[in-house]
Amino acid sequence: MKHVWGHARAGQLAFNASTQRCNSNRTRFVATYTAANAVILLLFRPPPVIPTKVSAVTFDMKDRSARSDPSTPRARRRGVIMWAHGRSGTTTYSEALKYSAHFEYCNGIKEGFSNMPGGKILNMENLKNCVARNKMLTHIKPQHLTIAKPMPGSTSHIDTPETLMKAARNVGYEVIVVEYRANALARMVSSWELHARKKRFSQKSKEQQDADTRWNFCPHKQHGLAHFKWHATYLPAAPATLIEGFEADYAIWERGVAAAYKEGLTVIMLGFQNVTQHLCESVNRTTRALEPSICGGSKCACKMLGSSHTKGSKSWHRAQLNLSLADRTSKEAARCITGELKGNPNYAWMLNLSQTEKGDAPSTSAASSLSKQILVVGSWGAQRPILGS
Repeated sequence: MKHVWGHARAGQLAFNASTQRCNSNRTRFVATYTAANAVILLLFRPPPVIPTKVSAVTFDMKDRSARSDPSTPRARRRGVIMWAHGRSGTTTYSEALKYSAHFEYCNGIKEGFSNMPGGKILNMENLKNCVARNKMLTHIKPQHLTIAKPMPGSTSHIDTPETLMKAARNVGYEVIVVEYRANALARMVSSWELHARKKRFSQKSKEQQDADTRWNFCPHKQHGLAHFKWHATYLPAAPATLIEGFEADYAIWERGVAAAYKEGLTVIMLGFQNVTQHLCESVNRTTRALEPSICGGSKCACKMLGSSHTKGSKSWHRAQLNLSLADRTSKEAARCITGELKGNPNYAWMLNLSQTEKGDAPSTSAASSLSKQILVVGSWGAQRPILGS
């Protein structure tokens, strides 16, 4: 029995030794194979892919498209573009909407596609960049379409109202707030005052200041009026008179409104009085067109901020309203303006700069027509307001 047990014990010890040798050999083999494999990977691995800003945006847009299925939650906001000329209460409205509806400005400023610091060229890539960052509120003036010329071969440049509204629909700016200040002369004078307050103007001589004021308001057939010179980028020449300029301003704005309807966008129409006298009503009508999940109930209650158009504001702008046309421009400019407009009943009423509409009858006032149609979704057709008619 001891003999048998001795053989079994010896066999077990031999097996264990053999097993240890095998394990040792296997360990050495695995280590050698792993080391060789690592060398091969180091020698033949592909170069790393360094993502660029453009590729990141492209990836994000593809991912966003994949999430556009109704069964999946939408990550981005329903964007809002304000389509309006300047000096029309747009800052008052945009600031109130921004804080009420929890928006962020595209490119970080209200006019994200202007030539102000921070502004970008208006093209499809820059619109997509804003969508990718979920910055879905911006004010685009008609003149922003003319700031930059397209690069050779570019297919994404936006330089007409029609291409703007098509791009807005394609990238997700689904709500278009359109506003027109019917007293075009008051808007023009306000714009001039903003220019005249700049340092480079105040440093000019009195003669140069008078010449600039004259070129801005008095008929100038050779070069057109300075205030309307941006129209020359798409018209044969810059408008040479005030009335020509007012009509050009209105025509390009109206093209944008018609294009928004054509693209099936939600159009919210405001008059200047809506912004200056009924701000929260205008903001609330806008937020009702946004996502219920974000702005349902009282989630986007109107927050009215102080401005030159809100009650109780004692700003330089409001003080200017008590000045005469000559005080706000110059004596010579006032003579030019009065001489051109006073004989035309469609425009003479604008000489009263504090008047926002023509007459009292809504049917004869473009501004009244706009005021009555704060929220319009549907065909432009018979609702088309006629400037000065």
